[in-house]
Amino acid sequence: MGGMQALQWAASHPRFMHSVVAMTPMARTSPWAALVTQTARACLMADPAWSDDGFDAVPERGWRAYAGLMNALMTRTPAAIGRLLPDASSAASWFDDVVANVRANDFDAHDYLYQSWAYDAHDVGAGLGAILARTLILAPPLDLFNPAECAREAAEGIPGARFVEIPSIQGHQAATSMASEDAAFLNRTITKFLEETA
Repeated sequence: MGGMQALQWAASHPRFMHSVVAMTPMARTSPWAALVTQTARACLMADPAWSDDGFDAVPERGWRAYAGLMNALMTRTPAAIGRLLPDASSAASWFDDVVANVRANDFDAHDYLYQSWAYDAHDVGAGLGAILARTLILAPPLDLFNPAECAREAAEGIPGARFVEIPSIQGHQAATSMASEDAAFLNRTITKFLEETA
């Protein structure tokens, strides 16, 4: 939610910063994105460890479903997966690695629930017009989580904001892509923007 938080801080504290860079943001959570987080919560809450008061244990099966949705499908694109995996037979072992990585980072299921509820409620709304900082918004063309048109719409609501499309096949992951060409593009674009606003 970093890009969304950047817009919120810029709207809430318009004189606090000179420049803002927001990657894959939305001014308000789209219905699509809310359905994604609702589905991710359903994955976690379908685990036997869930009770109406929370999780009684680590939701192992729930994390597996969550990791498949959020870390494999919604934050990547078919082209990115195609570049990453040589064939369909390698998908199962890669998926197991994704799940193991989620578990190794000790993500807390309760924390995800509260983050996702905050994400769903996000709405800078008319506050975009109050942003005084020079603003750069970046988004890839195919983001299956935060739709690129939402980032473009946010830029249109901010006086003088610049929207730049990230030429990446990585989807939502483009903002933190390990692909050298993506990192080089982001470094060049953000550096140029910050130099212009210095």
